[in-house]
Amino acid sequence: MSAEFRYRFTSIVGTILLVILAVAIANYAAVQTFVTTEIPVVNQLYDTVLSPPQIAITGAITVFVVMGSLIPMFKPRSRRILDTLFITEKRLLIAVLGLATMGYFDYSYRLPRSTLIIVTALLGVLLPLLFIIVRRRPNANERAIVVGDDIRHIRDILEVINTPVLGYVSPPSGNEIRNWERRQVITDGGDEQPLSGVKRLGGLSRLENILLENSVNVAILAFSTTDRAEFFGALDTCHKHGITAKAPSRHIDSVLTKTEATEDDELVEIALEPWDWQDYLFKRSFDILFASASLLLLAPLLSIITQR
Repeated sequence: MSAEFRYRFTSIVGTILLVILAVAIANYAAVQTFVTTEIPVVNQLYDTVLSPPQIAITGAITVFVVMGSLIPMFKPRSRRILDTLFITEKRLLIAVLGLATMGYFDYSYRLPRSTLIIVTALLGVLLPLLFIIVRRRPNANERAIVVGDDIRHIRDILEVINTPVLGYVSPPSGNEIRNWERRQVITDGGDEQPLSGVKRLGGLSRLENILLENSVNVAILAFSTTDRAEFFGALDTCHKHGITAKAPSRHIDSVLTKTEATEDDELVEIALEPWDWQDYLFKRSFDILFASASLLLLAPLLSIITQR
């Protein structure tokens, strides 16, 4: 069983079990009574205990909403503890807002407000702990490769970094490779790599397969520019498989990197996290609501201006 599969299985099954546990605890009569009588502000709510059929359907809906919101967390990726905590809490907030919206519209199988508050408090502690425990930690024995689009640029970076590499990934030919850097026939009838002593693993189109076949956990990006599709394509592939992407600080814009130093002073980790569809949906919804509210507030003033 691969580490990637173990992470996905543990995080998904763990999340489902924790959500079911939180809903069950929140629906327990003693817990409802304690929360709605002893805790300030919440004590203004009524304790509500759902019947077994109701809590089964409501729990399934809650699992579905929370799982949909936490999809980015199920991708195996090395994260710092604070990053894991922040992202998990943000995703949980989105799920809670979705569940609260269902309750606002008087949906038949909604979580009662008291239950929703208890579930939110429990998951706010349990889910971050789960993802912190199962998170992928940096591997002491790094299996690194260099990925780039220019042989000269790759050679320069190999000369300044101290990290051992398995090989490099780059286009086999093109404008990026000068004639003297192409494969050359040698005396025994064989040939040699464009970069002597470093194995060429394949082209950029095979990057995903190369990462999997060689169990790579670090990719050192050596692109000549950082605003091309190849650069962001490599970043996306690394993010998809939980591969740490690094680059020499002198060869990349600082806006794409983390500020703290790494073990290798010449390398910094790229902290570019692609947006998921939930981020786009959340931002789009906020833009529409903000624009609509602004138009409503300014409508009287606009009508006066247009009449003059």
